[in-house]
Amino acid sequence: HRLENQGATPAVCLIPRRMPVRFWAHPGARRRIGAALVVTAAAAASVYAAVSVSRRGKTEANAVCHPNLSHLRHEDGREVLLIGTLPLDLDGASRALVTSSLDVLRPDIVMVEGTWTAGLNAMLFSGSWQLHGVVPARGFNWTDIGDAQPVQIMTQKPKKGWFSFAFGAGSPPPSLPERSLVPLKVRNWAHHLRGSVGTDIAAAVAAASAAGVPVRFLGPEDGGLQGHMMVSMLANQAAMELLGEEHQRGSQMPNTDVDAALRRAEMHVREDGQKWVHDGREETSRSAHRLAEYMTARVPEKLREQLTEHRQARIDGTASRIGESMEAFRKGAVVLSVDQLVAVEEKLVQAGYSFLSQCA
Repeated sequence: HRLENQGATPAVCLIPRRMPVRFWAHPGARRRIGAALVVTAAAAASVYAAVSVSRRGKTEANAVCHPNLSHLRHEDGREVLLIGTLPLDLDGASRALVTSSLDVLRPDIVMVEGTWTAGLNAMLFSGSWQLHGVVPARGFNWTDIGDAQPVQIMTQKPKKGWFSFAFGAGSPPPSLPERSLVPLKVRNWAHHLRGSVGTDIAAAVAAASAAGVPVRFLGPEDGGLQGHMMVSMLANQAAMELLGEEHQRGSQMPNTDVDAALRRAEMHVREDGQKWVHDGREETSRSAHRLAEYMTARVPEKLREQLTEHRQARIDGTASRIGESMEAFRKGAVVLSVDQLVAVEEKLVQAGYSFLSQCA
């Protein structure tokens, strides 16, 4: 098995310091996960199979068809299958889509988003590889914290500027309890969620290894790690809101209430993920529209232009590296985040590829 890497450097996951208060602590609470998270969701839909019959009337193969697949063919006969997957694959639908698609397509090369760092993370957190003494993220009971005692909550003082005025004075930090079990609960919950990050990449690497074909990491440096960033953001938001609820109650929340709140949060993520699995193209359009409205209303024009240029450069780079990789192969498969599927498809069409179908 051969791993090819382009420009690998360790990726950094940024964790926001403050999140809004009060969301998951209430049974009826529900908020749309914003478009900026892009795919804050995990999948829960099955891949359907259609039987392809030749003109001779004989069954040739079971063709895997799905809205998040894009089968393209170049003018010279080279073929590429784009597989759009979820960064947070809670129900394993993206993993199943990758496995079944590669089994049918039988590509000469498998390409994945990110660097070798994303591949290593994927194999470890998915449970494909394990480290001695480290509890696997998949399959452990995250609600069990044993006889752990409440931990002290550290509150950071707001930083002061040049004129001794505290930044963010108009938005004081939320009041938090002195001690709580919430951080321990949320830590376990986040570890549980990370077991669903990178399952698509792990499936691609395993399938390529079994078939004896190379895996090529396309970059960029933070590619393939979006799921970990999402988990960090969700965990921070959950912790702040639950701690804020405890402060308002004046006492620690029962373990059962904390568990129920985190399960509700996970359910909302699953529900949002179902929309992307059902039709990633439609959700990409909706997400882009919502994001454009938000940026127009809230983001300065110069910053908005910079963000747009950064995203376009990312898409252009991915499509370019796919084209360069395919110069030496006849049939390839690419695993990439579902929100990039349509844009990368368009760039490849401009490069001489034509759309065939949504089937492997």
